[in-house]
Amino acid sequence: MDHGQHFIRVYFNDDKSCLVEYSEGGPGSHFQATVPAPFEMYGHDLVAEVIKNWARDDGEWRTVLPWTPVPAP
Repeated sequence: MDHGQHFIRVYFNDDKSCLVEYSEGGPGSHFQATVPAPFEMYGHDLVAEVIKNWARDDGEWRTVLPWTPVPAP
């Protein structure tokens, strides 16, 4: 088991879209997905649900967004 960094984080872009990233340890386990700017009435409900489900570790969050690997620096 890799004991590196385990996290999920969100960057709010100037256009109100979000970049969501998560890592499960080592360099090969860092992924990202972009969530378009929300409709005015709905806010960032999808992003909030992904974070909530990640915290619960229910696995559902893995299928909600189109995750792509983050290139190694």
